[in-house]
Amino acid sequence: MKQALQVLVATQNDLQLLVPSHRNPLSSAHVRMMEEFLDRSIKLLDVCRDIKGQVMDVEDFKGTLQAVISCLSTKNGSHLHIAQVVRARKAITELLPRMEAVRIEEGPVHQCRSFRFRQRDSGVGDSGPDAPHRWRSWHGSVRLSGHSSGSNSPASQSSRHLQAIWSELVVPRMAPGDIEENLCAAVYAFNVLAIFVLGVLIVALPSLNKTYVPPFVHPRTFLWATPLSQLQAKFHEELKRRSKKGITNGGMWELDQIATIMQRLIELTEDEDCTLGEKVKEEVKYLVKQLKQHVDELDRDLAYLYTQLMDFYNRIISSRMEVMDMLSKFKP
Repeated sequence: MKQALQVLVATQNDLQLLVPSHRNPLSSAHVRMMEEFLDRSIKLLDVCRDIKGQVMDVEDFKGTLQAVISCLSTKNGSHLHIAQVVRARKAITELLPRMEAVRIEEGPVHQCRSFRFRQRDSGVGDSGPDAPHRWRSWHGSVRLSGHSSGSNSPASQSSRHLQAIWSELVVPRMAPGDIEENLCAAVYAFNVLAIFVLGVLIVALPSLNKTYVPPFVHPRTFLWATPLSQLQAKFHEELKRRSKKGITNGGMWELDQIATIMQRLIELTEDEDCTLGEKVKEEVKYLVKQLKQHVDELDRDLAYLYTQLMDFYNRIISSRMEVMDMLSKFKP
């Protein structure tokens, strides 16, 4: 995902260099292309905001994950107490269905009055003291939860936006020496790449509502079409493989590892009295260490993902301003 976003940002930057300087007047082809960009870019911005909402849902997982780590950590040879195990099991049982990486049967969970795990409040803005600070700088965005039910979830809306953009694309003619048509071809390539990369992000990030971005058939007249089609085919094969395993959504490696570890922790603490033998305690200690490493990796990847996504978002905003300025001054 990180490399795909890098390529998308770099492609947008290269495309910016191909846009001609202000001309008086603009050709009809350029006017049409700019107006289409203004229309499609609105959908791209909506998709970016929705993906941001999915990323924030993953951010929310971290609070509970840190609580699990804290409950099951031992210091200076101290022993795990039953209350710690109960709290950790309760947190894991609540979190796993939200992650949508594995499904578990929720058995009876012991309550502990003195301990409350932070709950996620869907649709609430980032105004609370626990809200991730780095998201507050995103202008014009409202927190959107990828866990909204039904077809109105942000992930489903984004999928429809991308399919709408694809249905509107017209394959340009490739004419040697025709600057206008070649620019249209570059814009077309950027749109196709944006649809693919953002579609991968939508599916890769967890969402309660199963999301599917169908494969698109690319015209073979472009050199980039074949490798992109092959990459797309590999991606959808991976989706099928995960679906057979019952993993309905989410494709982040760290989340896969975290879900596997937490499933094992549930199995190790399944006794009603939550007492652990020495061998079990050693395995729990090892799993907690692994869990902490994966949570740290997840935090770094989310930060990088946000940075790249916001860079792309801001570039689209900047391009829209430039295009509107050109149309206001040089449209015939």
